[in-house]
Amino acid sequence: MPRLEVGQGINTSVVMMIAEEMDTRPSDIVVEISDARPELFINHFTGFSSGVRALWKPLASMAAAARSRLVTAAGKRLGVPATSLSVRDTAVHAPDGRSLTFGKLAKEAAKVTVPAVPASPKKTEQHKVLGKPMSRVDARGMVTGATQYVGDIKIPGSVVAVVVRPPTVDGKVAAFDDSTVRSPPGVSDVVELSSGVAVRAENTWQELEAAK
Repeated sequence: MPRLEVGQGINTSVVMMIAEEMDTRPSDIVVEISDARPELFINHFTGFSSGVRALWKPLASMAAAARSRLVTAAGKRLGVPATSLSVRDTAVHAPDGRSLTFGKLAKEAAKVTVPAVPASPKKTEQHKVLGKPMSRVDARGMVTGATQYVGDIKIPGSVVAVVVRPPTVDGKVAAFDDSTVRSPPGVSDVVELSSGVAVRAENTWQELEAAK
């Protein structure tokens, strides 16, 4: 996904879009944030609730196309007309009870050039996932600490800095004593700036404690 999750729930929205069109279990879908690719002029912008509007049509079309190819591949494997098959719970089912998971069909589906069933997105009245309540897919990771935030990323050799500013608008530094700040582990420097005092440390926690 070329957009960032910043609290608006777009990760869950994307899962719901794909689950709707592919008739998969939402729990089987994993959304990964793509690396920044400015040379491709990809719109990485996150704001104004534009993620759903920008991604809805492309994702719906891609998911519907993938579904049609999976069904086509299943028809060939099972030896039955693709139009007789149904899709649910991340698998393609035949009228006689046989079924094949998407994983088992993926390689064959990738080779399908002309699907035997329509590849058009569903109509609104056919929706079973979109428009219905659903828990956030990333909620467990957030509350258990498994989710990694920007502040958790450590680049080798990097340091973190924070500026302690005067409590008044356009205030200047009259004086400061950094003798106790330099003693805690991790704090590497304290520098006076025109608008405050900058504290540099190895990680975010160390610099915030030093700033206090």
